[in-house]
Amino acid sequence: MTNLKGRFPQVKIKTSTAAISEEDLDRLVVQARKDSALQGAGIVDVNRNDSNSGLVADVDLSEKLTAARQLAEARYGNKLSIRIRKNSLVSRQHDRTPYFAGIPIYKSPVSAMECTSGPRVNKAGYGKYMLTAAHCSQYSTGATWYHPAAPSNTQVSIGYVSAVNTAVDAELVTGSYYPGIWSGGTSNAYSLAIDRRVVSEGVGTVVCADGAQTGQICRDKITHLDYLLYGVHTVRACNTDGVWPVDHGDSGGNIYHVDSTGLLYYHGMIDGRDNTAPCVLYVPMYRLESGLGITLDLTP
Repeated sequence: MTNLKGRFPQVKIKTSTAAISEEDLDRLVVQARKDSALQGAGIVDVNRNDSNSGLVADVDLSEKLTAARQLAEARYGNKLSIRIRKNSLVSRQHDRTPYFAGIPIYKSPVSAMECTSGPRVNKAGYGKYMLTAAHCSQYSTGATWYHPAAPSNTQVSIGYVSAVNTAVDAELVTGSYYPGIWSGGTSNAYSLAIDRRVVSEGVGTVVCADGAQTGQICRDKITHLDYLLYGVHTVRACNTDGVWPVDHGDSGGNIYHVDSTGLLYYHGMIDGRDNTAPCVLYVPMYRLESGLGITLDLTP
């Protein structure tokens, strides 16, 4: 996955237009690439978007984000949206608001790393939350989670547990989060946007497991769609290279795959591992959504 454009620490701008021809789209790409005003706002690349309906531009996240958003809207209208990509001032180990999925989270400012943050979700009528595994907090509503946030790298509270569902071993954490994910190694991770939610799981599908303790381990092939882990219905995926995909501290982390166009499809939340084989056990997103009354939130 390191050849993906998403590995760069950037903000991704998407714009779409109705019924635009490929010729007009290519002309628009050339125009935007030569647009000195956009370059001044931190844009480093412009291409067609995934559906060939508009443009995708990568923008440095530094402090140019607000100016880039305003300028892009002024020049390309209300069909333009900005998606955050993290910059070199932050990392998986030391993120800052809005937090991405995949960061290490701690029970207290002085404890060892306990688990991994999951994606941002929405609960209708209540708001947006971070998802993680409920056994991490010992199913404790009101428990506070911490993270050594940039720039000081000192432990700060990132939110408290608002709701718990033991049937899917998941909990909702208040705070400021974004629909992105840290991917790659534990110390050299890069940020990606979460683009899609997998509608249904399938035996034979190859996924990546990504937790803050182990980092990204791919080539995990789904072998079972309903595998019980202490009463929780999980999906089992086993690494085809014999590598253990998860360890203690990865619970609450993320399962996904990236297709040939670079879109990231989110599958579910790491819940544990099969200690008899190099396999990850995860709760699929459809069970999490049903159990907690949530939806995976992909809005910028």
